[in-house]
Amino acid sequence: MQFLKALLLLLMPLALQAQVNTNYFKELQQWHTEREQALAAENGWINLAGRYILKPGANTFGSAKDNAVKFPKGKCAARMGTLLVGPDSVWVLPARKADIRLQGNKIRQKTLLYPGPEGLTLHSGSLRYFIIRRGTQFILRLRDLEHPALKTFHGIPVFPADTSWRVRAKLERRPGKTIPITNVLGQTTQMDCPGTLHFTLQGRPCRLDPVYDDGQLFLIFADPTNGTETYGSGRFLYADQPDAEGYTILDFNRAINPPCAFTPFATCPLPPAQNRLTIEVSVGEKAVEH
Repeated sequence: MQFLKALLLLLMPLALQAQVNTNYFKELQQWHTEREQALAAENGWINLAGRYILKPGANTFGSAKDNAVKFPKGKCAARMGTLLVGPDSVWVLPARKADIRLQGNKIRQKTLLYPGPEGLTLHSGSLRYFIIRRGTQFILRLRDLEHPALKTFHGIPVFPADTSWRVRAKLERRPGKTIPITNVLGQTTQMDCPGTLHFTLQGRPCRLDPVYDDGQLFLIFADPTNGTETYGSGRFLYADQPDAEGYTILDFNRAINPPCAFTPFATCPLPPAQNRLTIEVSVGEKAVEH
């Protein structure tokens, strides 16, 4: 009897750890499923159908070939209207017979698109389009809710999950620090960086510089798997803000592909030079075909 009690006491921590791991893998799978659903949703990345850099002044748009902004053939009228681009604003002037809707209502007069309420989107049939700004450039981003890629998207392949890639990291704070982040269009922006994260991967010391995104630490990193097993220009990783002692958790099982892995019409940031790891990060999302 004493032997059995001793054996149970010995096995109990292992059983508890097994339960913790089971719960972790279930949560990770649920998170991955929700991410795939978000990519294919109306506001996801899979349905992007165009990215048009607008020039100052008048930009005609529609499906005709001679428009400054050419929408997909058969998806809208040949002449939809004109986008009027100023130094700090973009207006849309609809053509007389064009079906352009805002919040369900057909617009018939010159309407301000930028700056405007967040999420301001125009509708024309299955098309959705809106204005984004990158530096001094205004860009019209187009979605198609009937995009063929929605039918061919069957999820994102991933490496097998491994809890050893979930590590504790210490933030070495650097108040006032900024780092240059360049995007795929070649535009460089100085972004606020709280400091440098120090951690250990597979027994080797590593460091990454995060920036901020929606209240979280945002890591844009590269590693030797890029271009073979993972997306060529690197991957993203989000982490919670550090605790009072400066620690946070980096879970590389949640390393994700940038939007550019799913569409040529995104404007993704690229990893800064100091965020190029020498160790192969063989967890998280793998490369996909788009």
